[in-house]
Amino acid sequence: MRVVLADRIGVLPLSLRFESGPHGKPMLQGAGRERWRFNLAHSRQLAVLAVSDDPAVDLGIDLEWLHRRVSSDLIRGATAAEERAFLVNLPPASRAAWFLRLWTQKESVLKADGAGLSVPPAEVVFDMPHARLRRLPSRLGSAEAFAVHDVSAPPGHVATLTVRDRWRRPIAVRSATE
Repeated sequence: MRVVLADRIGVLPLSLRFESGPHGKPMLQGAGRERWRFNLAHSRQLAVLAVSDDPAVDLGIDLEWLHRRVSSDLIRGATAAEERAFLVNLPPASRAAWFLRLWTQKESVLKADGAGLSVPPAEVVFDMPHARLRRLPSRLGSAEAFAVHDVSAPPGHVATLTVRDRWRRPIAVRSATE
């Protein structure tokens, strides 16, 4: 992460200093660096990093391994009633994958806000199966300010990027190889 951020900013990796927001979201320290936004997620041996030089956006990204065990208690605790209704009507073989996609969406929204899991994931509600953000706790603002995007992930993984843009502009999602 440090090497990628330093390359984007145009500084030496060891010159980067980090601080944490109220709920632990990392931010860059230093004059001129406050405009840079980033977020990191990892699962098993993979990592994804979202970076923007636009101070009007907040980023959240999440990555999950699709073969992770998903208990009914986890589904019950992390979903709203309407999301659970969709999930329980799925064939058991596909329920975990749908839940993990939904989980990455919820967690990426919470990471974009900076609240992290200080907000119960069940309070972030998506319209299933379309994956449109439907409802948030009022302290997170308007659902319309968050753009939630599935991003390509290696086989066996699912990833979601959320961008909260104060101006609600269209965004472009690119991989580091582009």
